[in-house]
Amino acid sequence: MTEIIDGQIAGEYEETERAVLGTMLSYSRSQFIEELLTEAHRLRLRPEIFFAPEHCLIYGEILQLDEQGKKPRLHSIVEGLAKKEKLESAGGAEYIESLCACAQGITKFEDNVNKLKSRYARSGLFRIARHIYKNLFDSYSEEKADYRSIMENAVFELFNLSEKMSVCACEGSRELLRDSIEFIDKQLKEKKRITGVPSGFTELDLMTGGFQPSQYIVISGDSQAGKTSLALSMLEHIAVSCKTAAAFFTFETTGDVLMRRILALANNVDFQSVNNGTINVKDAERIYANSEKMIKNPFYVVDQPMNLVDIHTMSRKLKEFQNIKILFIDYLNLLRCENADAPNGGQLAKASKFIKLLARELKIPVVALFQTNRNSTAPDKLGGLGGIENDADTVIALTREKDAEKAKLHLVKHRNGKTGETEIDFLPWCMKFAPVKPDNVIYFNNTPYRKCPDATFGA
Repeated sequence: MTEIIDGQIAGEYEETERAVLGTMLSYSRSQFIEELLTEAHRLRLRPEIFFAPEHCLIYGEILQLDEQGKKPRLHSIVEGLAKKEKLESAGGAEYIESLCACAQGITKFEDNVNKLKSRYARSGLFRIARHIYKNLFDSYSEEKADYRSIMENAVFELFNLSEKMSVCACEGSRELLRDSIEFIDKQLKEKKRITGVPSGFTELDLMTGGFQPSQYIVISGDSQAGKTSLALSMLEHIAVSCKTAAAFFTFETTGDVLMRRILALANNVDFQSVNNGTINVKDAERIYANSEKMIKNPFYVVDQPMNLVDIHTMSRKLKEFQNIKILFIDYLNLLRCENADAPNGGQLAKASKFIKLLARELKIPVVALFQTNRNSTAPDKLGGLGGIENDADTVIALTREKDAEKAKLHLVKHRNGKTGETEIDFLPWCMKFAPVKPDNVIYFNNTPYRKCPDATFGA
């Protein structure tokens, strides 16, 4: 029986697959194999894109040899598959050798790869459509139309498919060298060490270079460490001091309370007095005088319950219409998938993967707060959920003893640089974190303010 895929005969795809593999094998002993491998990597040709299982095995072996720095010669491929006891599943040595006769030349290589990717994309879209249809049918048959869960799963599957189908930008060493020289020259002229979005904590920024585009950053800490206060301190610095558009998604407090906290920390004012209406005239006038900065440099707060679909929709709107440069999510533990029956660890893992893909799609840093277990004393352990740490590009652990006015930021993971730690101050009366200043003096608009000795408020 002839197998049909997306309305076309499977044999047509297998013929294209043989042409792709045959071209690589026929040029395996020439200098052009490097060009073909580079083109395959640029086009993100993956083993799973091949329909025929034997072709998937053969191309997987070609990639493995390339990763090992070896030329993907015919005999090397056969030997490698034989050692893995997969030679027979790959069609045998004679079949692999016969693929050379299917070569169509280097000029048709990209077109053939794109044909395979097109088939794979259509198959993926058909598969997602079938899942949507099945889930809708099942929900109606059970009289439970859980449409939000169906949308969430569809968006997540589309994210993964889009990531697989994207094409890597590939440039020659000459162009890359020119760009790198220009970058170094610009750095020398500007004397600028922070190339990303600055957090406001100099020592941390010097280690990371600021929060970089497309990066997924996790800030972890226990329930009493003050993660939200730290994120709001960063937000205030980014939006007000650096005049950079930012957004803050919160799932644990309301927007008006969040704004009062920002007003207190931005103006070095006792938060409790702002929150309960006992603020004095002098502090109120300070807030009024400096509120114009926030009006001129707005940031965006979303305090509604959201699932992954909602976050994706809202963040894309904010990026498109407000051109936000950074997004904070407070916090990861409260972010849930629509499927309430899924295990807690599974929901967190899915949410973490989603945020990573979101950062890459929007091309902005996304900072997610994560609450660790209180009995997790090591700063490099995210409550035992190592998957989140693996997803993140940067992990910053915040540690602070209860009622302490000193804290530490531990840069426990930095995918593109060194790790380390830095000490910071916590100002309990305004619930703000700040870089350590000499003699416990805090500066506001270049004016020094000493810490309130009787302040006992927590984060």
